[in-house]
Amino acid sequence: MLSIAISPCPNDTYVYDALIHRRVPDAPECTVTWVDIEHTNAAVQRADCPYDVLKISYGVLPYVHASYGLLPCGGAFGHGVGPLVVHRPSVQTWTRIAIPDVHATATVLLHLWLQKPSGVSFICMRYSDIIPAVRDGTVDAGVVIHEARGIVDDIGLHVAVDLGSWWAHRTSLPVPLGAIAVRRQCDWASITRYIRSSLLRASLHDALPLITRHAQHPDIATVQAHIDRYVNAHTYDIGASGFLAVSRLCEEAQAIGLFPPIDCASKFLIS
Repeated sequence: MLSIAISPCPNDTYVYDALIHRRVPDAPECTVTWVDIEHTNAAVQRADCPYDVLKISYGVLPYVHASYGLLPCGGAFGHGVGPLVVHRPSVQTWTRIAIPDVHATATVLLHLWLQKPSGVSFICMRYSDIIPAVRDGTVDAGVVIHEARGIVDDIGLHVAVDLGSWWAHRTSLPVPLGAIAVRRQCDWASITRYIRSSLLRASLHDALPLITRHAQHPDIATVQAHIDRYVNAHTYDIGASGFLAVSRLCEEAQAIGLFPPIDCASKFLIS
C-alpha cells in the first residue's frame, strides 16, 4: 500500500489518475489524500508524517532532505508562466500581501522579486481565499497559484507580475513549482516508474471525472489550460535544466536568507 498526498489541482489529478484507478501494471494499491500544499508542507516536516509520497513546495525541501528526497518526476514546472501577483487597479502601495504558505515556492519567488522589502506584512491564507481577499480589500495584493490564475481577468484584478515569466527572463530556466517528495526508505525507483507510467496513460477523457470532483474551477477550458501549462516534459523527467533551475532557486533563496546553506545537488535528488 502506497500512501500519497497530492493537491486537488487539475495537473495533479491528471497525472495520477491512472495510478489511483489501478491502470498502471504492477503498481500497488494507493491511498490518496487530497490536500492543499499548506497541509503537505507542514506534514512533511513532522517526524510522524503518514505519507510515503507528497506533493510539496520547493520552499520546504531544504528542511526535510534528511527524511525525504526529490523524485525526478511527477511534479510541476512552468515555462515562462507561474504564480501571479495581483492587486486591485486602484491600489498602488502594498503593505499587506496574501500568500498561500510561508514555504510555498510562490512565496519564495515573491521574496526574490521584492528583494526583502521593509514595511510589508505577509498574510498566509488558503490559496482559494486569496483572490476574494484582494478583491474585497482585506489585503493589498496577493499571490495567485493553481488554476485560480485563470480567472483573474474575470474578477477585474491587475496582474503586477507573472513570477514564472519574470524568473524565465532572468534565468532562461523553467520555474520549479511543485516537488514530489518520497520517503527515503521507499523503493524510489519503482515509485518513479509508477508515476511515469501513470503520466503516459493519462488522458483528459479518463481523468475528467476525478478532476472536476476536486478542482476549484472545474470548467473544461480552465482545466485544459492548467494542464497544458504545467504538465510538460519536466513532469516526466526533471532533467538537467530542471535540476539546474532547482539549484538556482535554492542559491538565490540562500543569498537573501530564506533557505539554510546546503548543497542542493548532494542533498535533494534521489537518483
